Amino acid sequence: RARTVIEITQQCNLRCKYCTFGGNFPDHRTHSSTIMNEEMVKSAVDSAFNHGKSLDEISIGFYGGEPLLAFDLLKTAVSYAYMKSSSKGIRYSITTNATLVDETKARFLRDTGFSVLVSIDGPQYMHDRYRVFPNGSGSYAYTLKGLKTLLDVYPSDLHHKIGLNLSLIHI
Repeated sequence: RARTVIEITQQCNLRCKYCTFGGNFPDHRTHSSTIMNEEMVKSAVDSAFNHGKSLDEISIGFYGGEPLLAFDLLKTAVSYAYMKSSSKGIRYSITTNATLVDETKARFLRDTGFSVLVSIDGPQYMHDRYRVFPNGSGSYAYTLKGLKTLLDVYPSDLHHKIGLNLSLIHI
């Protein structure tokens, strides 16, 4: 299976203290307002299809920053991929901090067959210590709310499509 990961935006609504894009690592990029435009995202989808043309199925993953900050563009990418797919199968995935997941986004992800990887850092005291909003407040309650929304919207026989990217950090 060909796998294409699209960094749809470098924007993020969190400022995790250990993030390689948070400005603490001199050889890494930092968060920015950079976001793909429609032409760029279509080009990335075209590339996925070109590299996977001999396969029955391709895989397209969305990453960021926080890809749900570019939800309309994500929907454009999926619509464009669907239009190009003909008989080829497509698997979609997204890595998210889940703080922006609401019922509308969760239904879209479910209805288009997304696998969702939610980033969480263990129990609340650990998560809120490192995964913070720009004002320094913890994001645990928002992440759990988004995760619960996903679990409520995805039927139980599809819960296997929701995973956790669990970091247990002791710095």
